Amino acid sequence: RVKVTADTSLAALSTGVRDALFAASSHQHVSLLQTQDWSAVPWRDRLFDSLVVFQNYEVGEAARTMGEHVRIEDFNGPVHGSDTLTLVASPQAGGLELLLVYSAGRCSGSQAAEILVALTALLGCDLEGTLPRVPAALAAGPPPELSARPGHAPVPPRTPLERSIHTVWARAYGPDVGIEENFFDAGGHSLLAFRMLAALRSELGLALSPADLFQYPTIAALARRFEQASTRSASPPPATTPLDAAKSRAARARQALGQR
Repeated sequence: RVKVTADTSLAALSTGVRDALFAASSHQHVSLLQTQDWSAVPWRDRLFDSLVVFQNYEVGEAARTMGEHVRIEDFNGPVHGSDTLTLVASPQAGGLELLLVYSAGRCSGSQAAEILVALTALLGCDLEGTLPRVPAALAAGPPPELSARPGHAPVPPRTPLERSIHTVWARAYGPDVGIEENFFDAGGHSLLAFRMLAALRSELGLALSPADLFQYPTIAALARRFEQASTRSASPPPATTPLDAAKSRAARARQALGQR
């Protein structure tokens, strides 16, 4: 995350980002999953969704030929990726070429064009001057929390078990997720399901399978499932009647005769 104020200059921004990266380099051994656990980014969201590639190598004449008689002309190598935005910066004669590749399902062409114009203006502004105004495409905040959706009134946890399960769900969907929120309707997917099931098992001792999550897709349903199982296991065994005891002795006698 980069913090920018109204009076930030490009020189100050660049220096701050550089210093932050150097300070974080001693923690590069930490996994992205652990980093996301420490951050405020819910499990349902990706920790980062953009990539910058700087082509800092020179493409000489030798790279344009294959032997003495074959020359490569008009080569076009499309850039693909799973990120919403991928920025490729390539040094050219007298300047820098910027290519912005975007995922059409998560970013429109007009938004991508606006972002590219903003980046071009940013790199071309005076080092000590105030940064150019950020367009709406860059100023848009994160998606609203579950509680902010129109007509959505999250139900808070009521029992100790619901509160324990809620602590895991909150890391996936945010602290305002309700106990009646359906895992899949809220945007749950297979990778998120396995991560939540692993946390419920390791932290709460709740052994669940992916099939259980389909059958009990809410906090309330999961809590009822384990509370009912706990009640059944705590119930005393049914009383044995004299007739049951006689039948059991007869069965053991038949079994003993058969073995002989």
